[in-house]
Amino acid sequence: CHILAFAKGRGSVYLIGLIREIRPPNMDEIQHHHDESDKAFANGGWGSASSEARNFLVAMLRGLREAATTRGNVAPYKQPGKDGPLIEDFKTIGLFTDAEKDAVMHVWVLLSHAGPHVGIKEEDSARLSRLLAIGITEWIALKFIGWEKNGFKPF
Repeated sequence: CHILAFAKGRGSVYLIGLIREIRPPNMDEIQHHHDESDKAFANGGWGSASSEARNFLVAMLRGLREAATTRGNVAPYKQPGKDGPLIEDFKTIGLFTDAEKDAVMHVWVLLSHAGPHVGIKEEDSARLSRLLAIGITEWIALKFIGWEKNGFKPF
């Protein structure tokens, strides 16, 4: 199954390649969190796999925001280190609509939940966290590419 292959760390070559095309300044950090999530999942470190999947998403968001400032003449982000406001900021600068910002925020909140999810086995939770992080990261990357082609102007 293609989706299961992604969750187990195979098949994400496309996504990493897509992010590399964007050239975020923190690509090494993004790659690190991606690889750590893969390793943790392969070794049964369910909590670490989930945490690193979230860190992968957040690192990518930070890199895209910095790329928007350096390449798109978008005003710098004023609250470094704060991830919730960072997601809000993508709406302010024109990458996300209100609904898109809300969707990304909801995924981020779900991925930020520490501890077990009642009724879901840890392994399943780790797999699903990775799927959510990978899916939303790909969606954001594709959206960013289109936004950059549009001159960093709202659609």
